[in-house]
Amino acid sequence: MDGTEGDIRQGDIVELETTATYYDGRIIPAWVKADKWIVSGVNGDRVVINENVSGTHAIQSPVRMKYLRKV
Repeated sequence: MDGTEGDIRQGDIVELETTATYYDGRIIPAWVKADKWIVSGVNGDRVVINENVSGTHAIQSPVRMKYLRKV
């Protein structure tokens, strides 16, 4: 998975790559990687994922675009 700038926009639903880390390099828990997320904002290669598609979690977490794939 290799998102590129402009591919992902606010409101898109995305999945995380298994090797994804948070924007600051911290490890993303497996339960976050296993879900699908709604993008709440994009600034360059910094994408903030917020609510999961089922509406059970809202995490407001920044991730580099290269680790995301639109679904």
